[in-house]
Amino acid sequence: MGRGLWTIAAVLALTRSFDPEETQTTRRWRLSMLAVTVGTAVYFLLTPIPYRSAHGLLFTTPWVLLGLSRIKEVWQQGHALGRLLIRTLLLGLLGYIFGILFLRGSSPHGGLEWGSRFFLTFYPFLALMVAWPSSVGRETSVSSRQQRPLLVITGMLLLLGIGFQLRGLNTIRQDKQFVAAFMTPLQNAADSGSIIVSDLWWLPFYAGDLYSHHPILIFPDEKDTQDWLNFSASARIPQYLLVTLNQNWLSDALEEEPDYPYAFDEMKQVENIWLVWLSREPGS
Repeated sequence: MGRGLWTIAAVLALTRSFDPEETQTTRRWRLSMLAVTVGTAVYFLLTPIPYRSAHGLLFTTPWVLLGLSRIKEVWQQGHALGRLLIRTLLLGLLGYIFGILFLRGSSPHGGLEWGSRFFLTFYPFLALMVAWPSSVGRETSVSSRQQRPLLVITGMLLLLGIGFQLRGLNTIRQDKQFVAAFMTPLQNAADSGSIIVSDLWWLPFYAGDLYSHHPILIFPDEKDTQDWLNFSASARIPQYLLVTLNQNWLSDALEEEPDYPYAFDEMKQVENIWLVWLSREPGS
């Protein structure tokens, strides 16, 4: 909701930037809204929460707000190609909003990747709107001094866009380091013949190469966990590795299995993920 209001405010404010006859009052309002816009974008750029700044529809490419703000101006030029571009863009936006709200019913970005995956198709259309020839200056007398604020705004949005891309590259680099540290114990467990057990539904996606040739069993709910405890005991599985975000996940399940014939060998934490090695007790 907050990001939607941010986008609306930014577009309204930028729209006034292309009006050569704006009054002093509307100019002050526009500059105030743009200050709030830039301040909000900078906050999301610098926030320490890694993916919070990645999931806005337009935060990762704030300069495309200029494309939305120019819809009225380009339409009034009467160019057939320009109007076709606007119709395509608006129909795409409506379809995107409808799909997210009523069909997908979840996050608009599409996952923990950088940028808005489901909206990528429309970024080039917005870029064309930004670069569309302007009628301002040809049909009206606009001084370079009057155009200066618009150039400054455009420059700030471009710098913000570059900043978000640099932030995205850094986030990807950190994720690769995490995956490398996280996958090494899993690969070692697989090499030793241990089955990997987890309550994390996304683990096979992280361990794609390993998952293709080594068993990784996913038990997302309590009943599945109890089934695994019963099966591992009856099948006399010698050892396995537990991967979870919940340190107490297995110990809570074991409260109903006091005679479970396995002992905790080792416990390791990689950021917020717990790796727990269990082996069957001798003579059990």
